[in-house]
Amino acid sequence: MWTDVKKGVRWVLGTGPRRISMDPVFEAERLRREKWARILILLGLIFVVGAVYATPHLWRQLQNWRADRIGAEALRAWESGDGTEAGRLAVEAAQIAPRHPTVLLARARLAETDEPAEAVVAWERVLEQRPEESTYRIELAFALHRAGRIGEAQRALERAGEALRTARGQWIAGLVAAARGDTDRAQACLRQALALGLKDPVEARLALAALLIETPAHAEARGLLEPLEKHPRFGRRARGLLAEEARAAGDPARAVQLARTLVLPPGVEPEDQVRLTRLLVATQSWVALEEHIDALVPFARTNRKLAAVQLACLLELGRFVQAEGWLNDLPPEIRNSAEVTPLAARTAAREQRQEALLRETLRRGDWTGAEVAQVANSARLAEFEQRDRLRQERWQKAIAQAGADADKLRLLATLAQDWRWARERSQLLSVLATHPDARRSELHAWREAAAQQRDTSGLASACRLLLAAGERRTDVRADFVRAHLLLGLEPERARQTAAELYAQEPGQPAVVAAYAASLRRQRQPAEALAALDRAAAQGLRSTSLAFERALSLQALNRLEEAASAAVAARDEELMPEEIALLKALRAR
Repeated sequence: MWTDVKKGVRWVLGTGPRRISMDPVFEAERLRREKWARILILLGLIFVVGAVYATPHLWRQLQNWRADRIGAEALRAWESGDGTEAGRLAVEAAQIAPRHPTVLLARARLAETDEPAEAVVAWERVLEQRPEESTYRIELAFALHRAGRIGEAQRALERAGEALRTARGQWIAGLVAAARGDTDRAQACLRQALALGLKDPVEARLALAALLIETPAHAEARGLLEPLEKHPRFGRRARGLLAEEARAAGDPARAVQLARTLVLPPGVEPEDQVRLTRLLVATQSWVALEEHIDALVPFARTNRKLAAVQLACLLELGRFVQAEGWLNDLPPEIRNSAEVTPLAARTAAREQRQEALLRETLRRGDWTGAEVAQVANSARLAEFEQRDRLRQERWQKAIAQAGADADKLRLLATLAQDWRWARERSQLLSVLATHPDARRSELHAWREAAAQQRDTSGLASACRLLLAAGERRTDVRADFVRAHLLLGLEPERARQTAAELYAQEPGQPAVVAAYAASLRRQRQPAEALAALDRAAAQGLRSTSLAFERALSLQALNRLEEAASAAVAARDEELMPEEIALLKALRAR
């Protein structure tokens, strides 16, 4: 067979042995036919080889074309509001070409509302293929915001370029700023989004109104919300915010009336029940609150989500005794569910007398997705059992499991506050303060914790971060001056801040004390004492003022008066460095 093949190849190529006819005409015709036969055979071979190699490529092109067409249909269905058809088409397109840009775009759009984690992955893959599309970075930032990854969302916005200046870019930037606690920037961005003509402005109006409710501009929030009361999709949310605005405006009756409309069928959500609970507490409607909670019990017995949300609300409001009783009324399958278990443990871990309930919750509860809380509560149980070394080991394990997850670190900080673990809470707040997803409220909490723990270094760091974030509160700036002068950090900036504060608010004891400390550090004790005398004439009294008076008198060599002034300075309100200075004064 191989011999026949070789003969055929030689014949096609014209290299084999030839039989030559004696008739010239016959020989010429034979050669002509052989030549065309060889040409046709070679063309056929070329076609076959080309078809073998080209067919997969052509098939891929065909599949990509089909996926592009179906993906585009899915996007059109999504834009028209037909989510079911859009989802079906997106799945079909993904089965054909899962990595096609149009398919990824369709899947990212569909996942935005219900699957933010999947949307993040899809937008990242879209950007891998089209990194030049700054608009897609805006969408990635939105998906990251929905997934709770606020720091990453901010970094995505910083790389968005011109797309950040669009109406949608400003809207998403406003949402991210609000999540970071930067309310001023959030308001500015949302206003700009509305001014630029946002395609669907309703959510931006709601977000802006939510920011304005707790400000003097809450009347503006009411103006934004009232036209949305009857909105088919956002009406319930608008009424909820209107209830919050009524509470902020000092109209509790209207607030409760609006909140009651939220818990009327159809479409009642657990969050609506919680909103009504909050408003009843805020307006001190205790009888109505008891009736409302009692009415919720039958629903919570069969609804794990409602039971969890309502219990979380009671804990946040500080009604721990009521939470314990309400928890005991729940059936075991609800109490031990993954939604309720961490809250049940938080309720039980408050007091030593609940040790048995905490042990039972740790043993029988479903801790799926809450493993960090499980380890932390086991540390609390070890404290109840007076096993301090085990407590420390388990607490450190919980911190290690939390890693860099800001939400888990916040949970641990909340638990530490519940359990009055001041040192552990302060340490967690210091970590959160430098986290990419840090909130301004956490910086304030760290500042307050550092002051309570007499941690001068922590107080200085917290104040420095707050000022860098744009904070202008008087007490923060005064603490900045106090801590930085005690530690000898940035003395020129501290002195300048003290002078600015004193020029603006000379009637605040903390400001006067910071200014006097600044003057004393500049070797101007007489000027410091003069400022303190003016404060005394105004009736201002505080430990910080007494401390500064004692040191200023000492610097002027008026030692007896200094010793007398030192008596009024209470050590429990002073930082360690200040106490050391007072001890040296009293020892003389």
